[in-house]
Amino acid sequence: PLPQQTEDPANLVGRLARIMDQLRPVPVAVHGSRRTFVHKDLTTASHVFVRHDAVRRPLQPPYDGPYPVIERGEKIFRLNINGKEKAISIDRLKPAFTLGENPELASGTRISPPPIPTACRKRVVFAGGGLM
Repeated sequence: PLPQQTEDPANLVGRLARIMDQLRPVPVAVHGSRRTFVHKDLTTASHVFVRHDAVRRPLQPPYDGPYPVIERGEKIFRLNINGKEKAISIDRLKPAFTLGENPELASGTRISPPPIPTACRKRVVFAGGGLM
């Protein structure tokens, strides 16, 4: 067995105090402070898309809408979603750009292409109402 060296308790406490004074805290990690991109056209858009923040089915689009904007706040927009007014954070919004010069396209109605004559000059009408 090795002989034990005893150290003066006052010296040990003093040395421990100096070591503890030299310790510095580790900088903390800031989780969840990621800045979200907010589109500049949100301030003027009449309609917006809302990001769907749940698990999506295959081929389901990431955004729902477009929905009309009722009221704009600094962080919250009030939207008319299926006839109900809902408050949505701007972090989940994306402006919807519509073709204002063509009201049929802006309203979401589908325009059928012009009829294409077939080889025997007959018009073919499909179940969706479009001519081919």
